[in-house]
Amino acid sequence: MSAPQTTADGRIIVATDGSANPNPGPAGWAWYVSDDCWGAGAARNSTNNRAELAGVLNLLRATRQQSTRLHILIDSKYVLGIIGGNNAAKNTDLVATLRAEMAGRDFTTEWVKGHRGQTLNEGADTACGNASAAARTGRPIPTGPGWTL
Repeated sequence: MSAPQTTADGRIIVATDGSANPNPGPAGWAWYVSDDCWGAGAARNSTNNRAELAGVLNLLRATRQQSTRLHILIDSKYVLGIIGGNNAAKNTDLVATLRAEMAGRDFTTEWVKGHRGQTLNEGADTACGNASAAARTGRPIPTGPGWTL
């Protein structure tokens, strides 16, 4: 297993992503550290924004027991706004769950432009796209190895 990328202050760098194709429709979410450490899931009928939120939520759930210090790369300005405290007119159930999971956690965020070759973002994009495609076609959802660090 390769060592994860870290920030100067030792935070593990991880990307999250979500995808619905069509939108709304079968949706996949993912978080990605490396080929050895990633997680994904899907819903048969959801939206891109809900999938983006689910990526961050499921990352925080996967790392809850270790209290891992994270630096999360996010390509969704909608999600960054929610994390930053913007009020949500939609998806209030998922936003409330995410905010509860965020309480007391030590993480930072950074916006990255999607589909621009950032390695971790591309890994998350591939994983959520594969999960969405599996949900669309009725195949088993590729969930990944999970948090292995």
